[in-house]
Order: sequence, then C-alpha cells, then structure tokens
Amino acid sequence: MSNYTCQPINYIQRLTCRPRVKEFGRVLKNEVYDPLWMLSRQWQFGEFKADDAGSPVLVKTEICSSPITDTNSIDGLSGLEYSAETEPLNTRIEALEIRFDLRSRIALARQFMKLYAIESSEGKTQLFEQLKVLFPFAVRLDDGSYRYEIKNPNSKHEKESFSAAVALSLKIVTRKSFDGKKFYDAAKQDPDLEFMTPNAATDTYRREIKRATEKFVMWVEQTYTLPKSDTWNNSRMEYSTKQLIEDESSIIVLNSEEYDGNHLDWHNFDITGRQQKNTAKNPTTIITTIPDRVAYTGMPAKRWWEMEDGSVNFCNLKTDLTNTAKVLLTEFALMFSNDWFNIPFDIASGAVTEVKGMVVTDVFGDKTMIRSALDKKVPWYGWTMFSLRDQTVEDDYCDQRMLVLPVTHRYQESAPIEEVYMGRDEMTNMVWGVEKTFFHPVYGKVSVEDSLNLDGHLNSDILSDAPLTYDLFNGVAKNWIPFAPVRLDGDSNFREIILQRAAMPQLDGSGYTHIRPNTQLLRAGIDDTNNQQKKLSIYEEEVPRSGIKITSCLRMTRWYNGKRILWCSNKKKVGRGESASSLEFDKITENKLAT
Repeated sequence: MSNYTCQPINYIQRLTCRPRVKEFGRVLKNEVYDPLWMLSRQWQFGEFKADDAGSPVLVKTEICSSPITDTNSIDGLSGLEYSAETEPLNTRIEALEIRFDLRSRIALARQFMKLYAIESSEGKTQLFEQLKVLFPFAVRLDDGSYRYEIKNPNSKHEKESFSAAVALSLKIVTRKSFDGKKFYDAAKQDPDLEFMTPNAATDTYRREIKRATEKFVMWVEQTYTLPKSDTWNNSRMEYSTKQLIEDESSIIVLNSEEYDGNHLDWHNFDITGRQQKNTAKNPTTIITTIPDRVAYTGMPAKRWWEMEDGSVNFCNLKTDLTNTAKVLLTEFALMFSNDWFNIPFDIASGAVTEVKGMVVTDVFGDKTMIRSALDKKVPWYGWTMFSLRDQTVEDDYCDQRMLVLPVTHRYQESAPIEEVYMGRDEMTNMVWGVEKTFFHPVYGKVSVEDSLNLDGHLNSDILSDAPLTYDLFNGVAKNWIPFAPVRLDGDSNFREIILQRAAMPQLDGSGYTHIRPNTQLLRAGIDDTNNQQKKLSIYEEEVPRSGIKITSCLRMTRWYNGKRILWCSNKKKVGRGESASSLEFDKITENKLAT
C-alpha cells in the first residue's frame, strides 16, 4: 500500500457580491456612523485650532540671472572674457603652465611633421633640418639647477645614475628631432613665421608651412588647457582670482582670495566691488511649477487614519533638553513636516540668480504674494545659506542671490608631478619646505627618494689630534628648504611676521654655494642660473601646526558638450604635523680621526 499515493482534495469557494439596491450614491458618500464622536476627537487633537489656508497647487516664480562675463588674475589687470560653454570655471582658474619633459617635446615635434605631411609631401626633409637648427634641445643630463643624481631603476648597481644609462639614447634622439614646445611658443609669438622661412622660399612653401602651423597650434590648445592668467598666489600657496558679473544696474566684482584647489563653490567668493553700468537691464523670467510636498523616511502621514511607515522609531530618540538642535529637528519632523513644499525649477549655471518673488495659488483659488524672508539686511555673521558676503555695504551684509558655478565635480588626477610638505620646526624656530617630488626636463617626474647625493651635512674631515671637534652647524638634507621668520615691512607694532625663503650653504670644489629648491612651488623668483631675483615670502598663518601639503598634478575631465579638458593644477591640503630638521649649531663632537 505504500506505493500508492492520494492527491489532496482542493475545495474552492467563490464569493459573489449581490447588491441589495440599484443605486450606489449613499454607499459612495462614505458616511460616518457616529459623526459626533469624530468631531469630538478632532477637537481633542486640536485640529480646529489650525487655519484653513489650503494647500498650494500652482506657483509662479519670477527670477533674474546675471552671468559671469569676465575673469581676472590677482593683479586685477589681465581680464579675459569667459563663457561657461567653452570650459569649466575651475579649469580657467586652476590652469597652470604645463611642463613638458623630453618625451613630450619630441611627441609635439612628430605631431607637427604629421600635419605638414598632410599639407604637402615635398620639402619635408628641408623643413625638418631647418627646425632642428632653429629649435634644438637645450636640456642637459647634469643641469646645474637640478642638483640630484637619479638612480637607474633597471641597473643592478645601486650607485649607478640614471643619466649614465640614457646618455647614448638621448644623444641619438636629440640629433633626430627638434624641440616641439619651443616651436609652439615661437609660432604663438609670430604667426607669420618670418623667423623660419627664408626669403628665397616660394609662396607655396610658405602657405603650406603656415597652414600646418595653424593646425598644430590649434591641436595643442585643444589637447592641453594652457593658462590665460596668473592666478596662483605664492604668498598664500593658494589661488586668488576675481570674477565680474553684470546684474540689473551694476557690475559686481566677486573675489576669491583663498581657493586651495580642491573644490570650487559659492562659499569661495565674496562681493568686493560694484560699478555702475549704462546698458539695459537683464530680463526676468517667469517660471510656473507645481509644488510637491517634502518627504523623507518615517514622515508622519498627511491624512487621518492612514497607516504610517514604521521603519523609523521616533520613540527611540534620546534627546536631552540641552541638545537644542535635536529637539528642533524632532519637532519639525513630527509636527511641521507637512507644512513644507518643494518647488523645483532650473537656473542658469555660471550666474547669480535672484528670486524676485513668488505667487502661490492654493486649492481655494486664492493667490498669495511671497517675498524673501530675508528682505531686510542680514549681517554676514547671521545664519544664512547659499548667500554671498557683501563687503561693499555697511556691516558686511549678505547678498541673498544664489551663485551656481560651472565647475566639474569629478575628474581623473595623475600622480603628483611636484609634492612639497611644509611644517613648523619649534627647535629651530623656522618653517621647512620638504620636497618629495619634483619635475626634471629630461626624466619628467622624479622622486627625491631616488636621489644619490641627498645628504647635505657639512662634515669637517680635517685631520687633527684634538680629541674634540667643533662645528658651527651640521646642515640638513638638500631637499629641506628653510623659511625664516622676518618682520613684516611697515608693521608698527613689530609683532606681525612673514616666512621668507632662505638657503642652506653647500660646500663644493669652488667654495660655498646656496642650495636652491627644485620644485616650481618653492622656486618662484629664482632664474635658471640659480640666482635669486625676487624673494619668496609666505604669510605665517598659512602654515599651521599641522602643516600643509602642496601638490601639482595633471587633471582631465569632460565638459557637458563632450569636450576633453586636460590641465595642470595645484592643490593644498592638511599636512602631517610638525617637522624635525635636526639642525644644530655650535656642536662639539668626538674626533674619530684623532690618533
């Protein structure tokens, strides 16, 4: 019997509604069985105390936008027109001079010869030989301005320099190419190319070279974003720039004095000036939208007898009376959340937008005019959001217009081309700039850790029978650049100081020389012969006890029109604390050479 099974018997019952009456009017009225009880409960909950103002169903908003029309550098003189359609604003501000190594310069030269081969197949050899004479490579393996010998990563010997390994290949390459970066700079200064084509050249030959050069210059500017103004402030190790915006009656000057190069937004700018204009006013725009209620998880239901979401347990909120912020947030979430509405509309990027007013139409057809709650002057230290500090009016009141900047929030970033740590050394009462990575015109990006002659200590190897030796000071590593405190010029109380770049001595065959920095971040004011033409001073408050880290790298992104943008940028971040250079003065040590 175990081999036989019996399927279960399923019973199905069907329920069919049978109306008792033909009309459904009374059923659809949804009458309350005890209306007096319902009214009593509404009175008990205080529903009758509320104002029957109605819910908004339609909102008309009047806005006025003023676009950014001009960008200035820190000197305020090199103004350039700007349009958000061409490039992001952070690219315009951050772009620095791109440094090309030997490989990149050869690649530029090959690109020009490819473009010339498209224009003409004749005279290529003659042009190439002429360019090699006019634009030779001026870089050397042992350049005096770069004091480090680089290790060869492919060598088995630790002390073999990288320059010895590539000397032969460098000679071959430099004989068979020309400096494409120098040719681009010359073509930008002289578009007619009078410096290159001889007088005996034919007109056809000149036209072919000029067309190829124009395409080459256009290709370089499309591939690389080159700086249009000097916005990097060496005194603060940050960007400083000014933007001009034309509003209804004046030209507004937006100033950003301390942009660290990480993320550009509205809080980096303040209004520092206004100029009257005689042009027509900017047109206003009327936007009609349907408002929507503000919603969040666990929000109380907006209707009576509606099942609410239980994912958020408000009973578990542990709030003290001293925690005012949490008390206000809880009160808003439980009692006033259904009083807030979201009114979405699009505003222009790269402009300041002012909301002139709003007309709200409710469910009863009543129209209400709403103006800004901050029409009255609010000081800059008051609580506001997305407002600009206006320094042109008394007490620095806030400007209530919203600034939306055309910037890129995501981009690809290369490894640091230059990297510098700046930290305080309390033992020596100085600030040290420690170079970690620098750029070499032959090798490109070079780490200081790969240097062979990094030791900068001055050892006295004088033979003497004295048991002790005296050193005036011992020196530090060559990648440690000192910044000494100096009184600020014109300071009446003699208390404010700045950090001025100094130099450590170096002993070589001809005597003592100054150790100069290799990075462009710390090399401002020093020429190619290592002579200081201008002092570099940094404000003391820019280097806190935590120190700062300054890096220079390449960034690449795509704008909303699909254009690829590549630029060189600096950025500043928090450092890694105080430094210890181990610099000592008046040092007496045991003479190990004594017999």
